[in-house]
Order: sequence, then structure tokens, then C-alpha cells
Amino acid sequence: MAGIAEKYTFSQRREYICNCLLTQEFIPIAQLTAALEVSEMTVRRDLRRLEGEGHLIRVHGGARRLPPQKRELHQNRRMLENRQAKEQIGAYAARFVEDGDIILLDASTTTRYMVQHLLTRRITVITNQVDVAMGFAGSKTVDVILLGGRLRKSSGSLTGYEVVEQVRRYNADKLFCSSKALDEVHGLTDVTVEEGEVKRAFLQAAAERYLLMDQTKLDTRAFYQVAPIQAIHHLITDPPEAARQEFLDRCRNYHIQVHIGTQENG
Repeated sequence: MAGIAEKYTFSQRREYICNCLLTQEFIPIAQLTAALEVSEMTVRRDLRRLEGEGHLIRVHGGARRLPPQKRELHQNRRMLENRQAKEQIGAYAARFVEDGDIILLDASTTTRYMVQHLLTRRITVITNQVDVAMGFAGSKTVDVILLGGRLRKSSGSLTGYEVVEQVRRYNADKLFCSSKALDEVHGLTDVTVEEGEVKRAFLQAAAERYLLMDQTKLDTRAFYQVAPIQAIHHLITDPPEAARQEFLDRCRNYHIQVHIGTQENG
């Protein structure tokens, strides 16, 4: 079916599959092979790739729609989601950066709100996020290392084996990262394998680890497990609701220092 398989590009097949999952909880492989006129092998390869990008969950015989709390939104939408809390958390997190630091900034929207507060620091920033790197373009004091890899257009991040291997060569003083979810049982979790693997490498490369996470993500879990909760040293969040305050109290049992980003003193 080589000639037929070329009838639709991967982008067109992805659009069809994602559109189907807007109206169907489950889509069988047989439906996709018939509609797209490709082999079962091609469909399985596409589903594996789309799962890695955070669009769906592969199950026996097909693919299932992600629950709403586990879907990855485009970066422009994520920047606006809980924006005030993220801005406050990002500004607060910047206080922990000192001149001379080598810091890792991941591809999360919350860390991007740190950039404007770091422009005059004498630091080295290592990142896999294009927008973060370009945010320092006008700074005369910040040295930027942009890790190279495969571009994920939905997030503006660079991922893949190349990024993970590059990170392993560095010893950073501090990591500032976020993720989709954090709970006690599953630890730090994310919506995609690709982003999750990079975050795991970042955690291993940093001496001190700061997690920036608005309270809506606390005591929840996402698709891909990144690291146990004990891997986090500091958690910076916004003022929590009562139920999540209990979770923050339990975080301290894992020797995590909890900071409320709007407080003058952490």
C-alpha cells in the first residue's frame, strides 16, 4: 500500500485522528485504516507518535481520547491559563537565582514568566525552550545555552534523545521546572513521554530542584511518570484551597520546602 499511503501526509492523518477523538471516546484501528487508506502498521506508527505528543492514549485495538485534565494545550493557550498565578509564581521563583548560578529552565509556561526578572543577573541559563532562550536575547549579562533536538511545535520546545544526552553533560546549580501534575503516589507526571524524559534528565542534572506549579495541578496525576515526589526540593505555588492545603502539609513530610508565591517571605 505504499502508493496509497502517500495519499495523506502525517499532518493530515493526525488532524483526522484528533478530530475523530473530539466526537468519539475510542477509535478502532480498523476505522483508521479504512478511512485513511493506509496499512495497519502505518496507523500503529501514527498512534505511537501521537501518544508521544500527548494527543491520545493507545489501547488494545485502537486509541482512546485523553481525559480533559490530561490533554496538552497549545503553548499560547497555556500561557493564558491561570496567568496571574503563574506570573506571581515566576516572579517569586526568580528570587532564588543568584549571580554566578548555572540554572536549568524547562519548557513550561510558568518558567517563562521568570525570564523578565532575570535579565540583569549574571547567570548561565540552559533551556530546551525556544521562547525562553529568545527572551534573554537583549540581556548583556545572561549567557544562554539552547539545547538542540526535535522541535515540538505545540510547545516550542526541543525534545528527544539529543536533548537528553546534552543535558547529561552539564552540572547545574538549580532547576526551575513545572509539569502537568503532582501527587504522592505517582510523583511528578506529565502529558507526554517526550517532555517527561527531558524533565527527568533536568532533575538529574541539578543540585537543587524547584517545582513551579499553580495549585490546580496539585494532588492530581497525568499520563507519564517523570519522578517520585521525593525528587523535589522546593515547591512554589499560589495560595491553595483547603483541600490542597492538606496536600501541601503532606509534602513537607517528604522534606519539600513549600513556598506560597504571593507571600513576601517564603
